[in-house]
Amino acid sequence: MDNGAIEQQAKGCFIEIQKNSIYKPIKLILADGTSILVQNNTEFKFLNSTVLIDKIILSDDDGKLYSIKSNLNGLRFAKGEINYYEYLWYCKREIGILITILLMSFGVFISLGWLLLKYLV
Repeated sequence: MDNGAIEQQAKGCFIEIQKNSIYKPIKLILADGTSILVQNNTEFKFLNSTVLIDKIILSDDDGKLYSIKSNLNGLRFAKGEINYYEYLWYCKREIGILITILLMSFGVFISLGWLLLKYLV
C-alpha cells in the first residue's frame, strides 16, 4: 500500500467518523505534529493535500476526551460498537499480530538459509 492509499483510507475513516460518531470530533493531529480544530471548521483544506491524519480527538457529553486512530477500530469506537478499553485492546492485538508475523517471517528466512547452506555446501 503506497502512502497515497494510506492517506486516503485515513481521510475516508475520518469522514465516516465525523458523520456517524456518537462523540464530537474536537481536533485532528496530523503526522507532522500539527493539529487542526474540527469544531466550527466546515471546510478541511487538508482533505485535498497529502498529509496523513495520525489521531482524532473525540469528546463525549461529559467532556471526557478520547484519542483514536483514523482506522476501522477507531470508527467502531466512534460509532459506539465497542468501548474505549476494547478499542485499546484491539490496537494492542494488531501490534502483537504484526510482531508475530515479522518473527515468523524472520524464522522462515533463517531456516531457508540454513537449509540452502546445508544442502549446497
